[in-house]
Amino acid sequence: MQQLLYVSVARTRLNPQAVMQLVSSARRRNGLHGITGTLVSSRYHFFQLLEGEGADIETVFGAIRQDPRHRAVLQLGRRHTLTRLLPDEHMGYRWADRDDRNAHLGAAVTNMVRAIGDDDLRVALSRFARIEQLA
Repeated sequence: MQQLLYVSVARTRLNPQAVMQLVSSARRRNGLHGITGTLVSSRYHFFQLLEGEGADIETVFGAIRQDPRHRAVLQLGRRHTLTRLLPDEHMGYRWADRDDRNAHLGAAVTNMVRAIGDDDLRVALSRFARIEQLA
């Protein structure tokens, strides 16, 4: 099993309603592929953790890289794991209500991670991104 963490810049300003439509279709697609994870979005960025088998992660992440709603898709980390952080969430979702259009990606990620209410998940994602950046 693998975990993949990425951040991207939205081509246009996001709003919660539009992102919820994206999340609904992603939940169906992820369920078909055995993918779990969570998405945090702000008005201009996406930050997402995907968990699943390597080939399934590659299929879903490939589709994300080709999605015209994203630009500057940056993989922050990819690692093998024995357990999932989010075994029951085909697509968790959190909205980080920030106008971060001019924020560099590091600041955008920090702001979006702060929007995660679950302390354990917030710490795990912060460490995952930090460890991968140091590697």
